[in-house]
Amino acid sequence: MNNGRVSIVSTHNEEVAVCIYNLDGRVLWQGVVAPGCAADTGLQDGGIYLIRMEQKK
Repeated sequence: MNNGRVSIVSTHNEEVAVCIYNLDGRVLWQGVVAPGCAADTGLQDGGIYLIRMEQKK
């Protein structure tokens, strides 16, 4: 987290599906990150998040 924002960067050679949840299980952000690219989730609240990352096949 940087300045209250979560950034996801894919370093794999394939796309990575990302889903960020709060502790209640509500989806706060989801998207696909291309190889070598970054995605800014726009989440600004401090706290604990659950992050699921799945490599696209």
